[in-house]
Amino acid sequence: MAIDCSASSLAAAANCFSCVVPIGSQLPLQTYLIAQIALNLGAIASADPAVLMSDPNVAKFMQTIPPGLQLSVQNVLLCTLVNK
Repeated sequence: MAIDCSASSLAAAANCFSCVVPIGSQLPLQTYLIAQIALNLGAIASADPAVLMSDPNVAKFMQTIPPGLQLSVQNVLLCTLVNK
């Protein structure tokens, strides 16, 4: 089933999560879920945070994508994934 990835649709769908998951926990929860998806797809060997942070690609992404845009990039990638 395709999911509408328009900004307004995503904002409406996310609204119910913001009531349940505190603001400070949303990013760690999202990172955990993405790691679990990658692990289940066989794209990574470990979802351990220390192992993930030691990957040289993490530093490359942190240098290349400004902090203010990282969440937007994640949302686009997640929408792409969910609709595959």
